[in-house]
Amino acid sequence: MNPQKVTLFKALLHVGYSRVAPRTLSRGNNLVQFKFSDGMGKWYINTPFGGGIYSGSKDALHALVLRFAIDVEDLKKMVEIGFTYAQEELDSYERTMKKIEQNSTKAFMGFMKEEQKSSNESVDRSTLSDILREFKKQVVFSRLEKELERNNNSCPVCGKEFFDSASLYNHASRTSNMKEAHRNFLMVIMNEVTGLTP
Repeated sequence: MNPQKVTLFKALLHVGYSRVAPRTLSRGNNLVQFKFSDGMGKWYINTPFGGGIYSGSKDALHALVLRFAIDVEDLKKMVEIGFTYAQEELDSYERTMKKIEQNSTKAFMGFMKEEQKSSNESVDRSTLSDILREFKKQVVFSRLEKELERNNNSCPVCGKEFFDSASLYNHASRTSNMKEAHRNFLMVIMNEVTGLTP
């Protein structure tokens, strides 16, 4: 493909985004739209990790990386077809993920401190779930992978079999079976990755 003709729209189609409406792409829970306003084209991004409006493809791509709507494999595929900005994002991907991890760790530690203050009150599980979501791709999943290896691909709490860390995470954070024990298991994992002692 001619690099001059590879747009963000084409690059997103190349990595599995589907056209769901005119100038609108979707993959999973991620929605990307290109709209014209006052004679200018703008990117509208909506993901489970937030969204925004961006005037250029470079900024829109960076926003998609920050919100886990594009991963390192997607960037490599975009580079292969000649989407210029993808190489820049790929070069700084590790640095970007470290920055997300640092910000997420601060947020989680703040939550933990508040939880310690109100340890006698009921826990707002939805708040915990929101914060855990920020970690899951880059921090929690790799840690849960080790748990699966250690426990013969089984949940260490209830023994249910899983073959990937994402499934174990979803199970532990959402199951009603032994809910408190599963929640405590996730809390221990989070304490380990943040270095915060409960």
